Amino acid sequence: LITEDAKLIECISKVNSKNPRDELLELMLEYSSDDIYELENLESSIVDMEEELFGGARPDKAGLKQIVVRRKEIMFKKQYYERMELLTDDLAELDKTFSYLDKRFDKLYSFILRVQEYLNHVSEMYQAQIDIEQNNLMKFFTVVTSIFAPLTLITGWYGMNLKLPEFGWRFGYIYVSVLSLSVVLGLIYVFKKKRIL
Repeated sequence: LITEDAKLIECISKVNSKNPRDELLELMLEYSSDDIYELENLESSIVDMEEELFGGARPDKAGLKQIVVRRKEIMFKKQYYERMELLTDDLAELDKTFSYLDKRFDKLYSFILRVQEYLNHVSEMYQAQIDIEQNNLMKFFTVVTSIFAPLTLITGWYGMNLKLPEFGWRFGYIYVSVLSLSVVLGLIYVFKKKRIL
């Protein structure tokens, strides 16, 4: 067997069987012996990532990048276990000696699917948090626009080059100022009452 894979070379050195069938079985068992621990470590890293993402900081692009990196890693492992599961299914059909190996890869494949589902759940929750942040921001801008739109109307009305009756009135400036302040305070009161602010 010609390979540069250090893990595979180490596994080959541990294989002692003389029978080719047993040799292949031993090699595959040895090569996959640490896989469950690697998957558990991957799952633990996603748990740690979840705690970091939802630990109080505002959602950002860095969090999404972390999720994408984990997703690629899981996809790579999932493809590997899909292929190994198909291979071990065929080997188990040819020779019952490979049944244990087939069951091992079935369990590993189920495990990686569970990890993928968990990451999808974390991703959906994080996206929901981003959506909530964006909705709050849009709500703020809507409130600001709603408050300043009537003031813009008043400014436009009194900025026209027309002779309005209030221009000759001694309290005209105070009247417009009080009107503007009343509009702002009235809108803030309405927003607070409807729990928009």
